[in-house]
Amino acid sequence: MTYEQAIEELNKIAKQLENPEIKIDEAISLFEQSIKLTKFCMDKLKETEGKIVVLKKEQDKMLEVPIE
Repeated sequence: MTYEQAIEELNKIAKQLENPEIKIDEAISLFEQSIKLTKFCMDKLKETEGKIVVLKKEQDKMLEVPIE
């Protein structure tokens, strides 16, 4: 699953939860699913942030080397 797919699924769940006729068991199940998707998204963002930090450090090292 991609980050974008998870966000799309979270949006679908939010719309379902807005339905005043939703059964409590279904609402709990959707809420549990939304927690898992949120954790997935947060982990993906942390992973991406880590990659950006590493890439930035590599870029900074390249810029420090004088061009001859």
